[in-house]
Amino acid sequence: IVSVVLGLVFALLLDRTFFGRGFVRTLLITPFLLVPVSAALLWKHALYNPEYGLFNGALTWFGELFGIESIAQPEWTSEMPL
Repeated sequence: IVSVVLGLVFALLLDRTFFGRGFVRTLLITPFLLVPVSAALLWKHALYNPEYGLFNGALTWFGELFGIESIAQPEWTSEMPL
């Protein structure tokens, strides 16, 4: 209940017109935008990196398992869409 009351008071304060209101609202919304961007960059580099990504490692492992030398081709992983 305390968090609802504090959230309502904070929302009412931000609804008023004051100097720098847009800047304050931007600062409050920024953390919600940073999380998806950082997650996308993490997945991009962890999975799709042609040198040390997960897909390249899995393809190399399967290639060695079945005796195929060049199954892991960096051209494939670098052209995959995010």
